[in-house]
Parts: sequence; structure tokens; C-alpha cells
Amino acid sequence: MGIELNPRFGKLWDFKLFHNGRIGIILWTLINLSFAAAQFKIHGTVTNSMILLNLFHFLYVIDFFYNEDWYLRTIDIAHDHFGFYLAWGDSVWLPFMYTLQSHYLVRNPVNLSLFELLGTLAIGVTGYWIFRGTNHQKDLVRAKKGDCQIWGKPA
Repeated sequence: MGIELNPRFGKLWDFKLFHNGRIGIILWTLINLSFAAAQFKIHGTVTNSMILLNLFHFLYVIDFFYNEDWYLRTIDIAHDHFGFYLAWGDSVWLPFMYTLQSHYLVRNPVNLSLFELLGTLAIGVTGYWIFRGTNHQKDLVRAKKGDCQIWGKPA
């Protein structure tokens, strides 16, 4: 199409990877932490729901940086062209939309009961386990070009 797939500045600066993995992900974390600080400033406490939300989001961010080599093989990086859509989406949409929950909790603080807290924690950990497991399977199938087994059956 006449468009460079992965535009670079020099050998080290990949615009697509920088926008995808640095600006949006780091802003997401910082904005969530800012909303927790705002909740403390306004209400004098940080609710357990805000702490849990920050822990879940932080787990995803840590997972992203730990498994960054996997991310380089996803559709976003491998096939999508870099342009306004990707740059704006990663730099503006991601940190704005992904922090709406913490913004809500600043204005409407919710303290979960122990049962609600443990239930939400269980659902979140299960969701993360499914997310990580399925992404590992997809990466394995791509790396082996389909010549592998998933749960004992051919991919």
C-alpha cells in the first residue's frame, strides 16, 4: 500500500511499539493511581474496590511488559499500519477509556464486603488465567505454524 508497516527513527525507535506499549499503558497506570490519590484526598480513604481495581490493572500492565515479546507477534504490531488511528487510540483512547472505572470510584466510592471482595478477586484471577492461557496457546500455534497440540488435540 506504499505505507511502512513499522516506521522507525533510527534503529532503536519503533513508533508503533512506542505508542502501543509505552504511552498508553504507562498513562493508564498513572491515571489510575492518580484517581486513587484523589479518592484519598476527597474521602480520606482509599476503598478496597479502588485498590482491587488498581491491582487488576497493574497485573495486566506487568504482564504486558513481561510478555512484550509475545505482543510483538499480535495483529496490532504484525499487520496493522501505524498512523493516526493507532497513535491516537493508544495515546488517548486507551488511557481515557481504561480509567473510567477508577474515575467512577472517585465520585462514587464503594467498599466491598469481604464476600464481594473475594468473589471479585476470584473472578478477576480466573479471567486473567484464561487471558494468559489463551494468548499463550495462540502464540504457540503461530510459532509452530499449527503443528502442535492444544489440550492433547491437534491445533
